[in-house]
Amino acid sequence: MIVSRFVDVAGQAKMPVLELAGNYEKMATLARDRLAPEMAGMGLALSQFYIENISLPPEVEQALDTRTKMGVLGNLDQYTRYQTAEAIRDAAQNPGGIAGAGAGIGAGLAIGQQMAGALGGAAAHSSGGGPPPLPANASFFIGINGQQAGPFDLTTLAAKARDGSLTRSTLVWKNGMAAWVPADNVPELQGLFGNVPPPLPS
Repeated sequence: MIVSRFVDVAGQAKMPVLELAGNYEKMATLARDRLAPEMAGMGLALSQFYIENISLPPEVEQALDTRTKMGVLGNLDQYTRYQTAEAIRDAAQNPGGIAGAGAGIGAGLAIGQQMAGALGGAAAHSSGGGPPPLPANASFFIGINGQQAGPFDLTTLAAKARDGSLTRSTLVWKNGMAAWVPADNVPELQGLFGNVPPPLPS
């Protein structure tokens, strides 16, 4: 009878499970007030009622533990680190050892990083903040012996400057430029000729 009535009292109290542990005295008072009349009908006086422990099904306790841990951790990055540490601990207790769990840990880290990146990117996009995307590597066409060649990226152009096929006077063009100009007139390309000696005088 006591268990049955206490379940009724707990349901009527509409108190979240997380708050039960801090409200044993309140729950005991409610239970005593509910039980006292029925106990009196049996010839017993119920003057005090104490709650020592409220047990929950194992799966509910596990869910509460996980929720509490996540609340303490606070963010996804820390939670990913926590999960990794837990996986390492479990792997150490496993007969297969760390090596057997390596793939799982790596997959967990990758997923966590992708989720964090996706969430961070979405937040930056929605707020309009964050750095702009990295600029694309510029590609230039060059004029060699009256023929158009390219496009070439800056790394390839640097090699051409070293072997002499690209000089300061070589005509270059890239998307957005109005006309072909000498390479020395393009600020992006001027650094390519810093270590290239000028042509020998004739």
